[in-house]
Parts: sequence; C-alpha cells; structure tokens
Amino acid sequence: MKLFAKLFLFLCWWNYCILIPQLHGSQPFPVRGFAKVLSPNEANQRLDRYRNSLLSITESNSFHQGYSFRFKLRHMPRRGLEQESFGILTGPRLGSGIFRLQFVKKTEFGPKECTFLLRDPQNPQAWIASKKKENPKKLSYSELFNPLVEGMNQTPFDLLMPFVFWPEIYRNSGKVAGRPAHLYEFSMPSWVKEAKPTWESIILAIDDVYEAPLRIETFEKGLSSIRTITLKSFKKVGNHWIVKSLDCHDNRDRSNTRLQILSAALELDLSPDLFSQNGFTHSPTISPTTYQSVD
Repeated sequence: MKLFAKLFLFLCWWNYCILIPQLHGSQPFPVRGFAKVLSPNEANQRLDRYRNSLLSITESNSFHQGYSFRFKLRHMPRRGLEQESFGILTGPRLGSGIFRLQFVKKTEFGPKECTFLLRDPQNPQAWIASKKKENPKKLSYSELFNPLVEGMNQTPFDLLMPFVFWPEIYRNSGKVAGRPAHLYEFSMPSWVKEAKPTWESIILAIDDVYEAPLRIETFEKGLSSIRTITLKSFKKVGNHWIVKSLDCHDNRDRSNTRLQILSAALELDLSPDLFSQNGFTHSPTISPTTYQSVD
C-alpha cells in the first residue's frame, strides 16, 4: 500500500500538520461519487487507522523520510487589502505528528524570523521562538487558538488537529467536495470549553479512498458553523501525493486564509534535534535545488 501525504496539519491540517497525514488507497486519484454508510465496526476501524497515522512518531529512525515545504499564506478578507506571508514547513516524516514552521517577515528594520514547533496531536504541545528572545516559549492551551500570523485564520490548533482523538460519533457517509466521504462529529473536552466556551462540536469529513481530511467544520452552540477548513487540491511530487492548497474560512467575518504549497523537498535526512524543544530554533540545511515546484 502506497503512502501519501497531506498537510493541517494538519496539518493539521493541517496536521496538517495540520498536520500532514498519510493517504491510503490503491485506486487512481481522483475517485468521485458517494460513499456507502459504514457499520459501527467499519466506522471505528477507519477512524482508528487515521488516528494511528497521526501518531506515527518515529523521527529517531526515519532515514530518507524527512520533508520540507515552502508555502504561502494568503489572507483574503471580505473587505480590505489582502495579506501574504511566506514560510517553510519541515517534518521528520510524512504523517509523523511533529513539524516546525518558520516564518520570515520583511520589515523596515530587516527580516523578522519566527519559528513554531508543534508536536503530538493526542496531547498537543507547541512552542514559539524568535531571534530576539533567547528561550523558546511554550504555548498554553488557550494560545493554540491564536493565529500563526497576526490577522490571518490558521492556528496551531488547526495544524495539530487534536480533536481527532476526542470522543466521537459517526454521523453518516456521502459526498463532500465532490468526493466519497465519511463524517465524524467530535465533542469538546474541558480545556477547549475553557478557551472557547461557545464551541459545541467539530465535524470531520474523511475521504473514503485515501482516508485524508476533506473538510473540517467547527460549530458553536445553536449549531451555527463558525469555521470551515477545506482541502482544495492535491499535487503529485515524485511518488507522493501532497496537499497543494487548503482554505480556512472564518464564517463570521467571511474571510479566508489559503495555505498554498509552492515547492517541496522529499526523502531528506534531517536531524531529530531539529524537532526537539531545545533544537527547533536551528534551521535545517537544505539545498535550494532540492525543492521541486508544485505549480
């Protein structure tokens, strides 16, 4: 069975990574249509496979499995000027549940760097560091909901996708974004209720064939949808399918932040120290010629 990748996310996505999960399936991409309704046992098995893919943290022996994506965040408000930010997302292995994001912002005083380390979606942890501060700062649970870039929609929470491990209900199966999918609803734990008291549940749509997130929708009390993250497109790089773009909509102010992968470097040998609390501030040495455009 081939291994594929997503961001979110993890992505996530992001988990993708948020978070970048693995995509499973032997059928050629894309496959469209409706998915059959699953039995309780089948629904549990599918979700367990996806959960396990996010916990495949094996950076200590993942030789030739590292990756690095150059990406752009494009914020599109309903009114006003658009905003862009560029960065690099790096991980020890596709779907490992560990990754670092480095942003470089041009200012009148020179480049300003900011780096995040995100780990373990089951027990989410995140740190932030900048060159001005000597020691990295660990983010609190409430800070996981702060934007990665001020004024944009994506957050560390979106990329880690910890809700995948919360108590769930299998809702139904059908068609999402033109693809066969299965829908799961997750209830909020106490630490989320403290940070986001109006949030009620999160619904995840998983692709029937590749078992990757197609859409993540957050509902507040009264069943009002307040946030929607949607997978927009894939791209094949070498032998791997990766996410090319995904959108994060704030349904209240009707703004959208699009994460777009610009180029990718795969099958890298990266030091595990780059993904540790004490070492993530050091940038990996990756030749610019290693990156392949995904346009």
